Amino acid sequence: MTQLITDEIRTWIGRAEKPIRFEVSRRDIVKYSLATEQCDEKYLRGDEAPPMFLYGADRPPTAIQDLGPDGLRQDPL
Repeated sequence: MTQLITDEIRTWIGRAEKPIRFEVSRRDIVKYSLATEQCDEKYLRGDEAPPMFLYGADRPPTAIQDLGPDGLRQDPL
């Protein structure tokens, strides 16, 4: 049987990135909530961020033509 976790993947165990700090306002949460159709009142008040909010919170605004099929900015390699 082949291993599910390769030796290459094992080299990633224990690695960590430095923490990133940035400010998030209630307005940021409300805008994201509206854009992603998260209509629970707690999101629309900005009391709580919807799921997946932080995965894009530190990304810069990007023009639609610069987005890939997955909706993310295509960073040059």
